[in-house]
Order: sequence, then structure tokens, then C-alpha cells
Amino acid sequence: MNTIWEILGIEPTLDKKEIRKAYAALTRTYHVEEFPEEFVKIQQAYHAALEYVQYQRDTEKCIGQYKILP
Repeated sequence: MNTIWEILGIEPTLDKKEIRKAYAALTRTYHVEEFPEEFVKIQQAYHAALEYVQYQRDTEKCIGQYKILP
């Protein structure tokens, strides 16, 4: 089973621009009408990658709110 990053063809990243660029390139190659199953995989990987980015950023915000006591 491929990871979302393998499907998108990029290394794990928090850069939404890079994720969108990879997604756009793949959707030009795998058009929805010609490759419906592959297109769905790409779309799911894209949305999962964006959710991952949002989760990581939300986690960083939460951690930043708490001070570590000595």
C-alpha cells in the first residue's frame, strides 16, 4: 500500500504549495474520465496531505500555548 506522499510523488512536507503543485501535475496526467480509479486515489491523497498539514500546524499551536516548567 502506498503512502499519500508516494501517491503524490513528493517527500513528506508541510508546504501546501508543493502539495498543490504535485496534485495539479498528477491530475493533468490522470484525467478523471480516463483514469477514474487513479484519480480518486490522487484526490484522496491530496486531501489527506492537506489534513496532515493542518493537524501538524494545530498541534504546534497547542504545544506553543503551554510553558514547560523547570
